[in-house]
Amino acid sequence: MSIFKGAKKGKGGSLTEKLVFYTGSEYDYCSHDSLREKMSEHKGIDHSEKLQKMWLFKRPLSEWQRTQLVWNHQFVVVDSPGWYWSLEREGETLLLQRNVKYTVVKDYEVGCPRYAPVVEIKHGYCKGTMKDLIEFLYRK
Repeated sequence: MSIFKGAKKGKGGSLTEKLVFYTGSEYDYCSHDSLREKMSEHKGIDHSEKLQKMWLFKRPLSEWQRTQLVWNHQFVVVDSPGWYWSLEREGETLLLQRNVKYTVVKDYEVGCPRYAPVVEIKHGYCKGTMKDLIEFLYRK
């Protein structure tokens, strides 16, 4: 069963304007129209949660995949003072996860272990806040 409520797992394509926010214990499903309002209700999604560092990772698309040279799933992990966040596209839906532990958002997808190996592509420092990121997602 997918947490993505009808989201087709597939190869790219257009988004259905859905964002799933997973906090480790609950899911919050947001449409484009409700994104700003619903996200502002969550602790840490404001201008005080400054983004500090980010990593780009890739992982296999399935457990039997031997190489990630051509086909892989990529996601971003972002560090802020109170939380670690991951953001990724899953089919037609965006998944935003949050946890106080780096390894939870890096090595798990909605509580389930990611297909291994999870490989860092690159990392760097970033600017802005979580509120800025939500505003950016809303505009796109």
